[in-house]
Amino acid sequence: MRRARRWLWWGGACLSLTSCAAIGALAKEARTGLGVELRERLGQEEAEPLLDTTRQPDATPPGVRVDWIQWNSGFRGSGLQEGDRIVAVDGRPIGARFGPFPGALAGKKITLTVLRRGTEHTIRGALRVPRQYSNGSGRPLLGKGGPTRLSKGPGGTAWASWYEDHVWLTSRVLAGAWQRHTFDSRMTLAELEEHDPWIEVLERDYPGPFTDAVVSDHERARESLKGQRRELTAEDLEYRDLGERRRKEVAQAAEQAHAAFLQRHEARLVNAFPAIDPVFGDRAAVSGKWVALPVIGNRQWVMSAGKCYLTAGDDADGRYIAPCESAGMRQVSDAVWRYGQSVGPDLRPEYELVGEVQPDLKMLVVGERSMYGLMVDVQAAKVGGALFVDVHAAGQEQAPFAGEPEPVDPTTVGPEASPTEVMQALFDALRRGDQTSFFALYANPRDPSVSSHWVTARRHVLSDVYGLDVVFEGAPHTVEDGVEKVEVEIEHIGLFDGEYRTFCVVGLHRMWTLQRRDQGPWRITSSHAI
Repeated sequence: MRRARRWLWWGGACLSLTSCAAIGALAKEARTGLGVELRERLGQEEAEPLLDTTRQPDATPPGVRVDWIQWNSGFRGSGLQEGDRIVAVDGRPIGARFGPFPGALAGKKITLTVLRRGTEHTIRGALRVPRQYSNGSGRPLLGKGGPTRLSKGPGGTAWASWYEDHVWLTSRVLAGAWQRHTFDSRMTLAELEEHDPWIEVLERDYPGPFTDAVVSDHERARESLKGQRRELTAEDLEYRDLGERRRKEVAQAAEQAHAAFLQRHEARLVNAFPAIDPVFGDRAAVSGKWVALPVIGNRQWVMSAGKCYLTAGDDADGRYIAPCESAGMRQVSDAVWRYGQSVGPDLRPEYELVGEVQPDLKMLVVGERSMYGLMVDVQAAKVGGALFVDVHAAGQEQAPFAGEPEPVDPTTVGPEASPTEVMQALFDALRRGDQTSFFALYANPRDPSVSSHWVTARRHVLSDVYGLDVVFEGAPHTVEDGVEKVEVEIEHIGLFDGEYRTFCVVGLHRMWTLQRRDQGPWRITSSHAI
Protein backbone atom coordinates (compact mmCIF):
# COMPACT_ATOMS: atom_id res chain seq x y z
CA MET A 1 0.00 0.00 0.00
CA ARG A 2 1.24 3.38 -0.88
CA ARG A 3 1.70 5.56 2.18
CA ALA A 4 -0.69 8.54 2.18
CA ARG A 5 1.07 11.91 1.93
CA ARG A 6 0.35 14.14 4.91
CA TRP A 7 0.32 17.96 4.79
CA LEU A 8 0.85 20.76 7.31
CA TRP A 9 0.17 24.48 7.16
CA TRP A 10 3.17 26.63 8.14
CA GLY A 11 3.23 30.39 7.94
CA GLY A 12 0.33 30.41 5.48
CA ALA A 13 2.07 27.92 3.16
CA CYS A 14 1.02 24.34 2.59
CA LEU A 15 4.01 22.02 3.08
CA SER A 16 4.32 18.28 2.94
CA LEU A 17 5.97 16.34 5.74
CA THR A 18 8.77 15.66 3.31
CA SER A 19 9.29 19.42 3.02
CA CYS A 20 9.10 19.74 6.82
CA ALA A 21 11.80 17.09 7.14
CA ALA A 22 13.97 19.03 4.73
CA ILE A 23 13.42 22.21 6.71
CA GLY A 24 14.32 20.37 9.90
CA ALA A 25 17.52 19.15 8.32
CA LEU A 26 18.39 22.65 7.22
CA ALA A 27 17.68 24.00 10.68
CA LYS A 28 19.94 21.38 12.24
CA GLU A 29 22.62 22.22 9.71
CA ALA A 30 22.38 25.92 10.66
CA ARG A 31 22.56 25.13 14.40
CA THR A 32 25.77 23.21 14.00
CA GLY A 33 27.29 25.98 11.88
CA LEU A 34 28.01 23.59 8.99
CA GLY A 35 26.05 25.40 6.29
CA VAL A 36 24.13 28.48 5.36
CA GLU A 37 21.45 29.35 7.85
CA LEU A 38 17.85 28.39 7.26
CA ARG A 39 16.57 31.80 6.28
CA GLU A 40 19.24 32.27 3.65
CA ARG A 41 18.60 28.84 2.09
CA LEU A 42 14.90 29.57 1.89
CA GLY A 43 15.62 32.88 0.14
CA GLN A 44 13.78 34.88 2.83
CA GLU A 45 16.72 37.06 3.86
CA GLU A 46 18.15 39.94 1.85
CA ALA A 47 21.86 40.44 1.55
CA GLU A 48 23.38 43.51 3.23
CA PRO A 49 26.68 45.39 3.25
CA LEU A 50 26.92 44.69 7.04
CA LEU A 51 28.01 48.23 7.87
CA ASP A 52 27.00 50.34 10.88
CA THR A 53 26.33 53.88 9.69
CA THR A 54 25.05 57.26 10.87
CA ARG A 55 22.96 59.53 8.66
CA GLN A 56 24.48 62.91 7.75
CA PRO A 57 21.65 64.78 6.01
CA ASP A 58 23.22 68.21 6.57
CA ALA A 59 26.59 67.33 5.05
CA THR A 60 27.53 68.55 1.58
CA PRO A 61 26.76 66.32 -0.21
CA PRO A 62 24.53 64.40 2.21
CA GLY A 63 25.34 60.79 2.95
CA VAL A 64 26.00 58.33 5.75
CA ARG A 65 29.14 58.02 7.86
CA VAL A 66 30.67 54.57 8.23
CA ASP A 67 30.89 53.92 11.98
CA TRP A 68 31.84 50.25 11.86
CA ILE A 69 32.63 47.50 9.36
CA GLN A 70 31.24 44.30 10.87
CA TRP A 71 33.58 41.35 11.18
CA ASN A 72 31.83 39.37 8.42
CA SER A 73 31.16 42.29 6.06
CA GLY A 74 32.01 41.90 2.39
CA PHE A 75 33.66 45.33 2.61
CA ARG A 76 36.46 44.18 4.89
CA GLY A 77 39.70 44.54 2.98
CA SER A 78 37.98 46.58 0.27
CA GLY A 79 39.63 49.87 1.20
CA LEU A 80 36.57 51.25 2.98
CA GLN A 81 37.44 52.96 6.27
CA GLU A 82 35.54 53.92 9.38
CA GLY A 83 34.79 57.63 9.15
CA ASP A 84 34.22 57.57 5.37
CA ARG A 85 31.04 59.27 4.16
CA ILE A 86 29.09 57.21 1.62
CA VAL A 87 27.42 59.56 -0.87
CA ALA A 88 26.47 57.23 -3.74
CA VAL A 89 25.83 53.54 -4.52
CA ASP A 90 26.52 52.30 -8.05
CA GLY A 91 26.79 55.93 -9.15
CA ARG A 92 23.41 57.01 -7.73
CA PRO A 93 23.40 59.62 -4.92
CA ILE A 94 21.83 58.20 -1.76
CA GLY A 95 20.95 61.41 0.08
CA ALA A 96 21.12 60.31 3.71
CA ARG A 97 19.54 56.85 3.23
CA PHE A 98 21.73 53.79 2.81
CA GLY A 99 19.87 50.61 1.95
CA PRO A 100 17.90 48.43 2.11
CA PHE A 101 18.80 46.38 -0.94
CA PRO A 102 15.57 44.52 -1.82
CA GLY A 103 16.06 41.27 -3.67
CA ALA A 104 19.84 41.41 -3.38
CA LEU A 105 21.47 37.99 -3.15
CA ALA A 106 24.58 37.07 -1.23
CA GLY A 107 27.70 37.87 -3.23
CA LYS A 108 26.17 40.73 -5.21
CA LYS A 109 28.85 43.40 -5.74
CA ILE A 110 28.04 47.08 -5.28
CA THR A 111 30.18 50.17 -5.80
CA LEU A 112 30.29 52.87 -3.12
CA THR A 113 31.35 56.45 -3.71
CA VAL A 114 32.82 57.80 -0.48
CA LEU A 115 34.38 61.07 0.65
CA ARG A 116 37.46 60.94 2.86
CA ARG A 117 39.06 64.24 3.91
CA GLY A 118 37.32 65.89 0.99
CA THR A 119 38.72 63.41 -1.56
CA GLU A 120 36.40 61.07 -3.48
CA HIS A 121 37.14 57.33 -3.48
CA THR A 122 35.41 54.42 -5.24
CA ILE A 123 35.05 51.25 -3.17
CA ARG A 124 33.69 47.92 -4.40
CA GLY A 125 32.48 45.18 -2.09
CA ALA A 126 30.03 42.29 -1.76
CA LEU A 127 26.68 42.09 0.00
CA ARG A 128 26.28 39.22 2.44
CA VAL A 129 23.40 37.68 4.35
CA PRO A 130 23.64 38.10 8.12
CA ARG A 131 24.36 34.74 9.74
CA GLN A 132 24.06 33.37 13.24
CA TYR A 133 26.59 30.74 14.26
CA SER A 134 26.13 28.08 16.94
CA ASN A 135 28.28 25.33 18.38
CA GLY A 136 27.47 21.63 18.38
CA SER A 137 25.21 22.10 21.42
CA GLY A 138 23.17 24.79 19.70
CA ARG A 139 24.63 27.61 21.78
CA PRO A 140 25.06 30.87 19.85
CA LEU A 141 28.59 32.00 19.04
CA LEU A 142 29.93 35.54 18.71
CA GLY A 143 31.06 34.61 15.22
CA LYS A 144 32.41 31.76 13.16
CA GLY A 145 34.91 29.85 15.28
CA GLY A 146 34.48 32.25 18.19
CA PRO A 147 33.43 31.68 21.81
CA THR A 148 29.81 31.22 22.87
CA ARG A 149 28.12 34.49 23.68
CA LEU A 150 27.32 33.78 27.32
CA SER A 151 30.44 31.87 28.34
CA LYS A 152 32.86 33.65 30.65
CA GLY A 153 36.08 35.17 29.46
CA PRO A 154 38.99 36.70 31.43
CA GLY A 155 37.80 38.32 34.63
CA GLY A 156 34.51 36.42 34.57
CA THR A 157 32.71 38.74 32.13
CA ALA A 158 30.53 37.23 29.40
CA TRP A 159 32.13 37.26 25.97
CA ALA A 160 29.11 39.01 24.45
CA SER A 161 29.41 41.87 26.94
CA TRP A 162 33.15 42.19 26.35
CA TYR A 163 32.77 42.17 22.57
CA GLU A 164 30.14 44.91 22.71
CA ASP A 165 32.54 47.07 24.77
CA HIS A 166 35.44 46.29 22.43
CA VAL A 167 33.45 47.25 19.32
CA TRP A 168 32.30 50.48 20.97
CA LEU A 169 35.87 51.44 21.86
CA THR A 170 37.57 50.48 18.61
CA SER A 171 34.84 51.98 16.41
CA ARG A 172 35.06 55.24 18.36
CA VAL A 173 38.81 55.36 17.80
CA LEU A 174 38.72 54.45 14.11
CA ALA A 175 35.69 56.55 13.10
CA GLY A 176 36.99 60.03 13.90
CA ALA A 177 37.74 60.29 17.63
CA TRP A 178 40.87 62.30 16.83
CA GLN A 179 38.73 65.19 15.61
CA ARG A 180 37.01 65.55 19.01
CA HIS A 181 38.60 68.02 21.42
CA THR A 182 37.48 65.83 24.35
CA PHE A 183 39.57 62.90 23.09
CA ASP A 184 42.71 61.71 24.91
CA SER A 185 44.68 59.32 22.70
CA ARG A 186 47.14 58.15 25.34
CA MET A 187 44.49 57.55 27.97
CA THR A 188 42.37 55.68 25.43
CA LEU A 189 45.43 53.60 24.48
CA ALA A 190 45.74 52.50 28.10
CA GLU A 191 42.02 51.67 28.08
CA LEU A 192 42.41 49.61 24.89
CA GLU A 193 45.36 47.68 26.34
CA GLU A 194 43.09 46.50 29.16
CA HIS A 195 41.47 44.34 26.45
CA ASP A 196 44.76 42.58 25.61
CA PRO A 197 44.05 39.50 27.82
CA TRP A 198 40.83 38.85 25.88
CA ILE A 199 42.66 39.15 22.57
CA GLU A 200 45.28 36.66 23.77
CA VAL A 201 42.60 34.12 24.71
CA LEU A 202 40.86 34.56 21.35
CA GLU A 203 44.08 33.94 19.44
CA ARG A 204 44.98 30.91 21.56
CA ASP A 205 41.62 29.16 21.94
CA TYR A 206 39.38 30.37 19.09
CA PRO A 207 41.34 30.60 15.81
CA GLY A 208 39.22 31.44 12.81
CA PRO A 209 37.77 34.28 10.73
CA PHE A 210 35.98 35.95 13.65
CA THR A 211 39.15 36.09 15.75
CA ASP A 212 41.19 37.28 12.77
CA ALA A 213 38.81 40.21 12.29
CA VAL A 214 38.73 41.16 16.00
CA VAL A 215 42.52 41.03 16.30
CA SER A 216 42.87 43.15 13.17
CA ASP A 217 40.49 45.78 14.60
CA HIS A 218 42.33 45.76 17.91
CA GLU A 219 45.71 46.31 16.28
CA ARG A 220 44.40 49.03 13.95
CA ALA A 221 43.02 50.88 16.96
CA ARG A 222 46.29 50.41 18.84
CA GLU A 223 48.36 51.80 15.97
CA SER A 224 46.01 54.76 15.66
CA LEU A 225 46.20 55.55 19.39
CA LYS A 226 49.99 55.23 19.49
CA GLY A 227 50.08 58.06 16.95
CA GLN A 228 52.17 58.40 13.84
CA ARG A 229 55.94 58.66 14.27
CA ARG A 230 57.48 61.99 13.38
CA GLU A 231 61.11 63.03 13.01
CA LEU A 232 61.99 66.35 14.65
CA THR A 233 65.38 67.94 14.05
CA ALA A 234 67.51 69.99 16.43
CA GLU A 235 66.36 73.05 14.48
CA ASP A 236 62.71 72.10 15.08
CA LEU A 237 63.36 71.98 18.83
CA GLU A 238 65.69 74.98 19.10
CA TYR A 239 62.88 77.19 20.37
CA ARG A 240 62.45 74.94 23.41
CA ASP A 241 66.14 75.26 24.30
CA LEU A 242 65.87 79.02 23.85
CA GLY A 243 62.80 79.13 26.10
CA GLU A 244 64.51 77.09 28.80
CA ARG A 245 67.62 79.29 28.69
CA ARG A 246 65.46 82.39 28.87
CA ARG A 247 63.58 81.09 31.94
CA LYS A 248 66.83 80.28 33.74
CA GLU A 249 68.37 83.65 32.90
CA VAL A 250 65.31 85.56 34.09
CA ALA A 251 65.08 83.49 37.28
CA GLN A 252 68.76 84.14 38.02
CA ALA A 253 68.32 87.85 37.36
CA ALA A 254 65.27 87.89 39.67
CA GLU A 255 67.24 86.29 42.51
CA GLN A 256 70.07 88.78 42.19
CA ALA A 257 67.81 91.82 41.81
CA HIS A 258 65.72 90.83 44.84
CA ALA A 259 68.78 90.45 47.06
CA ALA A 260 70.24 93.76 45.81
CA PHE A 261 66.94 95.56 46.40
CA LEU A 262 66.72 94.37 50.03
CA GLN A 263 70.32 95.36 50.65
CA ARG A 264 69.86 98.77 49.04
CA HIS A 265 66.83 99.59 51.19
CA GLU A 266 68.00 97.86 54.37
CA ALA A 267 67.73 101.07 56.42
CA ARG A 268 64.03 101.37 55.69
CA LEU A 269 63.17 97.79 56.56
CA VAL A 270 61.76 96.68 59.90
CA ASN A 271 60.81 93.22 61.07
CA ALA A 272 57.38 92.35 59.72
CA PHE A 273 56.35 90.17 62.66
CA PRO A 274 55.07 90.44 65.26
CA ALA A 275 53.18 93.31 63.70
CA ILE A 276 51.82 96.34 65.52
CA ASP A 277 48.24 95.82 66.65
CA PRO A 278 46.30 97.79 64.00
CA VAL A 279 43.61 98.89 66.50
CA PHE A 280 45.39 99.49 69.82
CA GLY A 281 49.04 99.67 68.77
CA ASP A 282 51.17 102.71 67.87
CA ARG A 283 50.76 102.71 64.11
CA ALA A 284 52.77 105.93 63.83
CA ALA A 285 55.89 104.03 64.97
CA VAL A 286 55.90 101.88 61.81
CA SER A 287 54.13 104.20 59.37
CA GLY A 288 56.42 104.85 56.39
CA LYS A 289 58.66 101.89 57.21
CA TRP A 290 59.08 98.98 54.80
CA VAL A 291 58.39 95.33 55.51
CA ALA A 292 59.46 92.24 53.52
CA LEU A 293 56.50 89.87 53.74
CA PRO A 294 56.68 86.07 53.58
CA VAL A 295 55.32 84.15 50.59
CA ILE A 296 51.64 84.87 49.91
CA GLY A 297 49.89 81.94 48.22
CA ASN A 298 46.42 81.38 46.78
CA ARG A 299 44.83 80.86 50.19
CA GLN A 300 45.86 84.34 51.29
CA TRP A 301 44.05 86.11 48.47
CA VAL A 302 40.70 87.26 49.83
CA MET A 303 37.64 89.06 48.50
CA SER A 304 35.85 91.64 50.64
CA ALA A 305 33.08 93.97 49.48
CA GLY A 306 33.76 92.95 45.89
CA LYS A 307 37.46 93.85 45.99
CA CYS A 308 40.60 91.69 46.03
CA TYR A 309 43.34 91.81 48.66
CA LEU A 310 46.56 89.95 49.40
CA THR A 311 47.08 89.25 53.09
CA ALA A 312 50.08 88.13 55.15
CA GLY A 313 50.05 87.11 58.82
CA ASP A 314 47.31 86.03 61.22
CA ASP A 315 45.36 87.15 64.30
CA ALA A 316 48.16 86.13 66.68
CA ASP A 317 51.17 87.85 65.03
CA GLY A 318 49.32 90.62 63.25
CA ARG A 319 48.39 91.06 59.61
CA TYR A 320 49.33 93.15 56.56
CA ILE A 321 46.93 93.87 53.70
CA ALA A 322 47.80 94.88 50.11
CA PRO A 323 44.95 95.88 47.76
CA CYS A 324 45.14 94.19 44.36
CA GLU A 325 43.96 97.38 42.68
CA SER A 326 46.74 99.59 44.05
CA ALA A 327 49.12 101.18 41.55
CA GLY A 328 51.99 99.01 42.76
CA MET A 329 50.07 95.74 42.41
CA ARG A 330 48.86 96.74 38.96
CA GLN A 331 52.50 97.18 37.95
CA VAL A 332 53.31 93.74 39.36
CA SER A 333 50.34 92.15 37.56
CA ASP A 334 51.40 93.80 34.30
CA ALA A 335 54.93 92.40 34.70
CA VAL A 336 53.52 88.91 35.37
CA TRP A 337 51.45 89.17 32.20
CA ARG A 338 54.50 90.22 30.14
CA TYR A 339 56.49 87.37 31.62
CA GLY A 340 53.82 84.99 30.37
CA GLN A 341 54.13 86.41 26.86
CA SER A 342 57.90 86.58 26.52
CA VAL A 343 59.28 83.93 28.89
CA GLY A 344 56.70 81.31 29.78
CA PRO A 345 53.19 80.93 31.17
CA ASP A 346 53.99 78.64 34.10
CA LEU A 347 54.72 81.12 36.86
CA ARG A 348 53.62 79.99 40.30
CA PRO A 349 51.12 82.42 41.92
CA GLU A 350 53.33 82.98 44.98
CA TYR A 351 54.11 86.59 45.90
CA GLU A 352 56.88 87.90 48.14
CA LEU A 353 55.96 91.56 48.60
CA VAL A 354 58.02 94.44 49.92
CA GLY A 355 55.63 97.17 51.04
CA GLU A 356 55.56 100.52 52.77
CA VAL A 357 53.35 100.48 55.88
CA GLN A 358 50.51 103.01 55.69
CA PRO A 359 49.11 104.92 58.66
CA ASP A 360 45.57 103.57 58.20
CA LEU A 361 44.22 100.25 59.34
CA LYS A 362 41.97 98.08 57.16
CA MET A 363 39.10 95.80 58.13
CA LEU A 364 38.06 92.99 55.79
CA VAL A 365 34.89 90.93 56.10
CA VAL A 366 35.24 87.43 54.67
CA GLY A 367 32.08 85.43 55.08
CA GLU A 368 31.05 85.94 58.68
CA ARG A 369 34.58 86.66 59.85
CA SER A 370 36.24 90.05 60.31
CA MET A 371 39.98 90.60 60.08
CA TYR A 372 42.06 93.71 60.76
CA GLY A 373 45.45 94.59 59.37
CA LEU A 374 47.95 97.28 58.44
CA MET A 375 47.74 98.53 54.87
CA VAL A 376 50.91 98.34 52.79
CA ASP A 377 51.81 100.06 49.54
CA VAL A 378 53.72 97.60 47.32
CA GLN A 379 57.24 98.74 46.39
CA ALA A 380 58.60 95.51 44.88
CA ALA A 381 57.59 91.90 44.39
CA LYS A 382 59.17 88.56 43.69
CA VAL A 383 56.71 86.20 41.99
CA GLY A 384 56.94 82.42 41.70
CA GLY A 385 60.59 82.52 42.71
CA ALA A 386 61.39 83.48 39.10
CA LEU A 387 60.34 87.11 38.49
CA PHE A 388 61.33 90.30 40.32
CA VAL A 389 59.89 93.72 39.62
CA ASP A 390 61.02 96.97 41.30
CA VAL A 391 57.94 99.18 41.37
CA HIS A 392 59.63 101.84 43.55
CA ALA A 393 62.34 102.62 41.00
CA ALA A 394 59.89 102.73 38.09
CA GLY A 395 57.53 105.26 39.65
CA GLN A 396 54.66 105.86 37.27
CA GLU A 397 56.45 104.30 34.29
CA GLN A 398 56.02 100.65 33.29
CA ALA A 399 58.17 98.61 35.64
CA PRO A 400 60.42 96.17 33.77
CA PHE A 401 61.11 92.88 35.48
CA ALA A 402 64.69 91.80 36.05
CA GLY A 403 66.18 90.23 32.93
CA GLU A 404 63.14 91.08 30.78
CA PRO A 405 63.97 90.11 27.18
CA GLU A 406 63.59 92.47 24.27
CA PRO A 407 60.32 92.06 22.30
CA VAL A 408 60.53 89.68 19.33
CA ASP A 409 60.39 91.34 15.92
CA PRO A 410 57.01 90.50 14.36
CA THR A 411 56.81 88.68 11.03
CA THR A 412 54.52 89.63 8.18
CA VAL A 413 52.11 87.21 6.52
CA GLY A 414 51.16 88.34 3.04
CA PRO A 415 47.51 88.73 1.97
CA GLU A 416 47.95 85.90 -0.54
CA ALA A 417 48.88 83.35 2.15
CA SER A 418 46.83 80.14 2.07
CA PRO A 419 44.97 78.84 5.15
CA THR A 420 47.77 76.30 5.65
CA GLU A 421 50.39 79.06 5.51
CA VAL A 422 48.41 81.16 8.00
CA MET A 423 48.33 78.25 10.45
CA GLN A 424 52.05 77.62 9.96
CA ALA A 425 52.69 81.30 10.70
CA LEU A 426 50.66 80.87 13.90
CA PHE A 427 52.86 77.95 14.94
CA ASP A 428 56.00 79.95 14.17
CA ALA A 429 54.78 82.90 16.26
CA LEU A 430 54.17 80.56 19.19
CA ARG A 431 57.64 79.06 18.95
CA ARG A 432 59.36 82.45 18.74
CA GLY A 433 57.25 84.07 21.44
CA ASP A 434 55.95 86.56 18.87
CA GLN A 435 52.70 87.71 20.44
CA THR A 436 52.13 90.57 17.98
CA SER A 437 52.12 88.27 14.94
CA PHE A 438 49.99 85.69 16.79
CA PHE A 439 47.26 88.24 17.50
CA ALA A 440 47.34 89.60 13.93
CA LEU A 441 46.41 86.19 12.48
CA TYR A 442 43.00 86.21 14.18
CA ALA A 443 39.94 87.74 12.56
CA ASN A 444 39.26 89.68 15.77
CA PRO A 445 42.60 90.25 17.51
CA ARG A 446 40.97 92.56 20.08
CA ASP A 447 38.82 89.73 21.42
CA PRO A 448 39.98 89.22 25.05
CA SER A 449 39.89 85.45 24.56
CA VAL A 450 42.79 85.67 22.07
CA SER A 451 45.06 86.75 24.92
CA SER A 452 44.13 83.65 26.94
CA HIS A 453 44.60 81.52 23.80
CA TRP A 454 48.16 82.86 23.55
CA VAL A 455 48.99 81.98 27.15
CA THR A 456 47.47 78.49 26.85
CA ALA A 457 49.15 77.78 23.52
CA ARG A 458 52.55 78.98 24.76
CA ARG A 459 52.19 76.71 27.79
CA HIS A 460 51.62 73.75 25.48
CA VAL A 461 54.48 74.45 23.04
CA LEU A 462 56.87 74.82 25.98
CA SER A 463 55.69 71.65 27.71
CA ASP A 464 53.82 68.74 26.09
CA VAL A 465 53.58 69.86 22.43
CA TYR A 466 56.89 69.52 20.59
CA GLY A 467 55.61 70.14 17.09
CA LEU A 468 52.56 71.24 15.09
CA ASP A 469 51.69 70.41 11.48
CA VAL A 470 48.78 70.98 9.12
CA VAL A 471 47.49 67.63 7.82
CA PHE A 472 44.40 68.69 5.90
CA GLU A 473 42.98 71.82 4.28
CA GLY A 474 39.40 71.61 3.08
CA ALA A 475 37.85 73.28 0.08
CA PRO A 476 36.60 76.86 0.71
CA HIS A 477 32.86 77.42 0.60
CA THR A 478 30.73 80.56 0.74
CA VAL A 479 28.84 81.18 3.98
CA GLU A 480 27.38 84.59 3.08
CA ASP A 481 27.85 87.37 0.55
CA GLY A 482 31.57 87.74 -0.11
CA VAL A 483 32.58 85.60 2.89
CA GLU A 484 34.36 82.27 2.41
CA LYS A 485 35.11 79.68 5.08
CA VAL A 486 37.56 76.79 5.17
CA GLU A 487 38.38 74.03 7.64
CA VAL A 488 41.93 73.04 8.51
CA GLU A 489 43.04 70.03 10.54
CA ILE A 490 46.28 70.15 12.50
CA GLU A 491 48.20 67.51 14.43
CA HIS A 492 50.12 67.83 17.69
CA ILE A 493 53.41 66.03 18.22
CA GLY A 494 54.52 64.85 21.66
CA LEU A 495 57.36 62.82 23.14
CA PHE A 496 56.52 59.29 24.31
CA ASP A 497 59.06 56.64 25.30
CA GLY A 498 61.79 58.49 23.44
CA GLU A 499 59.77 58.79 20.20
CA TYR A 500 58.02 61.80 18.70
CA ARG A 501 54.45 60.81 17.89
CA THR A 502 51.17 62.53 17.13
CA PHE A 503 48.77 62.64 20.05
CA CYS A 504 45.67 64.31 21.39
CA VAL A 505 44.56 65.26 24.89
CA VAL A 506 41.58 67.14 26.25
CA GLY A 507 42.06 70.82 25.50
CA LEU A 508 44.04 70.37 22.28
CA HIS A 509 42.12 71.24 19.13
CA ARG A 510 42.73 69.61 15.75
CA MET A 511 39.95 71.29 13.78
CA TRP A 512 40.22 75.00 12.93
CA THR A 513 38.17 77.38 10.79
CA LEU A 514 39.41 80.38 8.83
CA GLN A 515 37.45 82.97 6.86
CA ARG A 516 38.12 85.71 4.37
CA ARG A 517 36.01 88.52 2.95
CA ASP A 518 36.04 89.62 -0.69
CA GLN A 519 39.14 87.56 -1.53
CA GLY A 520 41.08 89.26 1.27
CA PRO A 521 43.55 87.53 3.61
CA TRP A 522 42.54 84.37 5.46
CA ARG A 523 42.16 84.89 9.20
CA ILE A 524 41.43 82.51 12.06
CA THR A 525 37.87 82.51 13.42
CA SER A 526 38.15 79.51 15.77
CA SER A 527 37.85 80.62 19.37
CA HIS A 528 40.30 78.23 20.99
CA ALA A 529 43.99 77.69 21.60
CA ILE A 530 46.02 74.96 19.90
